Amino acid sequence: MKSKKILILELAEKVIKICQVGISKKRKIIDFIDVVELTQDATSQDILDIFSKFSKTKYEKIIISLPRTLFLMRFLQLPSHQEAEIAKMLPFQLSKIVPYPLGEIIHDFSLAEIKENYSEIIIFLIHRKKINIILDAVENKRIDIDLITMSSRGLWQLLVYKNVFSGIADSSFVMLINVDKYSAEFLVAHRSGIIFSRAFSYSDNRSLNEGVNQSLLIFEKKFGKHAFAKVFFTGNRHDDFINRINFDEAIPIDCTIDFSITKKAKDKIKDCSFSFASILGLSIDTDSGKFDFSPKPLKVKREIANKKKKWFKVAVVVLEIILICGIFLSKYIYDRDSYREFLDFKLEEIVVEAKELDEVADKLKVLDKKFKKSASFSEIIHGVVSAMEPGIQLTLFDFQENGEFSLKGHARDPADVFAMEASLNRLDFLKDVKIKYVSQVKQKGRMRVEFLILGDFK
Repeated sequence: MKSKKILILELAEKVIKICQVGISKKRKIIDFIDVVELTQDATSQDILDIFSKFSKTKYEKIIISLPRTLFLMRFLQLPSHQEAEIAKMLPFQLSKIVPYPLGEIIHDFSLAEIKENYSEIIIFLIHRKKINIILDAVENKRIDIDLITMSSRGLWQLLVYKNVFSGIADSSFVMLINVDKYSAEFLVAHRSGIIFSRAFSYSDNRSLNEGVNQSLLIFEKKFGKHAFAKVFFTGNRHDDFINRINFDEAIPIDCTIDFSITKKAKDKIKDCSFSFASILGLSIDTDSGKFDFSPKPLKVKREIANKKKKWFKVAVVVLEIILICGIFLSKYIYDRDSYREFLDFKLEEIVVEAKELDEVADKLKVLDKKFKKSASFSEIIHGVVSAMEPGIQLTLFDFQENGEFSLKGHARDPADVFAMEASLNRLDFLKDVKIKYVSQVKQKGRMRVEFLILGDFK
């Protein structure tokens, strides 16, 4: 049986790292490792050139890891221990601490610490423009990206895989310093996830040492001074670095140990001055999970693709059952012609269902392109919401390709509707906003105001 392939690209400072993973009979092997050095940070064309080199291989998954330097890190304290509840609270809180409109960023979070009455949340954010260089590279080539994540996730997965949390308390912190050729990443984690992460560039051992000390000071300012249970170093320059920094019993991590790696790939890692710690960590667990920064249209497209795969698997099983039952029935009840008609009917139903799923996927692509082209989409949503009076609730917000839009909902008082109409007419991107109707209706023994507002985009 031919092994499946996974392609992982890690974008770092002036470099793209490439890792190809082969999967066969629940066994993973790193069969290709390489580095492409650039004169500047990666562009869409650089990524496209990489994909062109690997275009002959069909990949089960394609994963892209972005450097930690592209992300903002924020902390919040929220009165909940449930991630589902925190996810609902987060957008309202982010608007107070993020210097961009929420529609322009992608974020994910993790529980850093759980206290008695609240949780300390670590949030990583990235501007959509940073992700667009990837989407621009793959859009014309019809390449499906399964996951866009960050380098810190790979480092944390490496720590878990190396079993470094064994024998220490759940609340104990572990430090990892990953030394790459031009940059380094400072990571603090516990058994449940990442606590703190920071990346910085360096030019020599002195600036590397200063970067680690600055990272430690920033961490201690937030969490206080901690005695780390263990301190780890990785990267091909860590031996030289350990001698110049004041951490007792620092433990180097050899990334070529405990991994199934071909000899050629292992030699590449040992002879190279770059660190492969993060990209190897990502190869351990390639499923979507924490720190997934894929844009929403990409996530929905991925979900639909997964549902289609599952649906077709079910369809194959159903067809097999129908076939077995049909053979049995044709022998005792039906003749051959009636059985063929029965199978044709069932196959037509499956084809219709499959076409409907394809139509949904096509519509999703159209929506994806529209939202990418519409730089003012987040402004439109923000403007409509700001124009709503406290007593108004929207039940419909619809807009057409010709620029027309409609708002439908209900209010406590007709005056609120007229006030909203006036506010909408003052927005720069709307025109000819008019109330179609305002009427009072009785529902469940109570009176309420229903309304419909129409208008056009400029």
